[in-house]
Amino acid sequence: MNQGNIRSRLAWLAAAWASIIILGCSGSNAIRGGDDPVITHTYYGSCINADDIANVIIGWYVPNGDFNASISYRMRVTQGGSLVAIRPFFIWSSTRAGYQGGTGGTIQIEVQSDDGTSSHRPSGTVLASLTYTPPVTSTSSASHYPLLTFPTPATLAAGQLCHIVFTDVDPDPKTNWVSLDTLWTWRGTSPEQPTTPSTDLAILERGVGAHARDWSVYTRGGGLSGTPIIELDFDTYTQGQGYIQGFGAPDASFVNPKPICGENKIRETFAVSGASKVVSAVAVRVNRLSGASPLNVTVEKADGTRVGGGSVVVPMGGPATSSDNGATWVKVTFPSPLMLQSGVSYNLVLTSPSDTVHATHVLQKGRDYGFKPGAYFGDGHAEFTAGSGWKGWDLWGLSNLQVTDLQFYFEVNP
Repeated sequence: MNQGNIRSRLAWLAAAWASIIILGCSGSNAIRGGDDPVITHTYYGSCINADDIANVIIGWYVPNGDFNASISYRMRVTQGGSLVAIRPFFIWSSTRAGYQGGTGGTIQIEVQSDDGTSSHRPSGTVLASLTYTPPVTSTSSASHYPLLTFPTPATLAAGQLCHIVFTDVDPDPKTNWVSLDTLWTWRGTSPEQPTTPSTDLAILERGVGAHARDWSVYTRGGGLSGTPIIELDFDTYTQGQGYIQGFGAPDASFVNPKPICGENKIRETFAVSGASKVVSAVAVRVNRLSGASPLNVTVEKADGTRVGGGSVVVPMGGPATSSDNGATWVKVTFPSPLMLQSGVSYNLVLTSPSDTVHATHVLQKGRDYGFKPGAYFGDGHAEFTAGSGWKGWDLWGLSNLQVTDLQFYFEVNP
């Protein structure tokens, strides 16, 4: 199925893989964009939502359009410096249509400046470039996440909007083409991500050649757009969006989302890196399946000592389906700010009375495929319990993993 191949591909990916906000969410300063409101605080956490992944095509897939599509990932630079390399997420399949054709094409990747208009499109001014030929016959999952180094780095300033532009320059892009994988939510919002303006993180699309047209925000399925998956490696730091999957629907090999009810509890366990942080609120993305009691959100030290928290009524979402997992962001504001001390371990615990069932699901970070902290929350991981001890999430038939995070963020006071 195309239209961005919005789908739960979990069974296929399990088989294939068996052989702060984004832009510095976990602590760096937020940047004010020229068209954006002033941001008065920063964020600490995953700061990302997703229910699935979906492909966007670089090239020409006739059932999906009559043009050779270019894709741009628009991003705001946080600290500035020399952009040395990127790590995108290419996707192809030897068994399913709609992901690639032929050899996969020849992909030209350019770093372009922003045009400065209210539409914030690529300017055409190239700051760095490279050419990549996707190895579409490879069975190694690592080949989907190549680290691509620019022969000459791009020099970018803090606060600058840049575009990572992908174009299929193969002589026959109708036959030879490939896809990028992106995060997708089944019930899109504006902005797509809770702590990042749409200006600062977006996917754009353009036809080229005989079917050239203006750049526009990539949309499919009733106007929904996605979120890039890409790491930007500068000479002195890393930024980007390094979560490579959301798990919004149940699957036969594991259960996502997981319930929050009675003895069934969820938490993010983490040790604070960098400076201590004074936080005024915490937000989590959850669903209420039944009952009317609020969700309890508690911040505690690793020994169980309560630091703070509160309760919030979650809008009723209902059971997850293949088109809506019912989750929404809710926030607990602390009566007085909490101090998360550098180097100290904490738990963010979600509980619910036994008369009400809540649920939540996790994001998979690309740590095991080369993505670095700075592109995801590197300080902790998600866990669950049914009353007999905490353990990491289970994915792809494997248990007690430490490569997932809850969808959450703390608001950090300036």
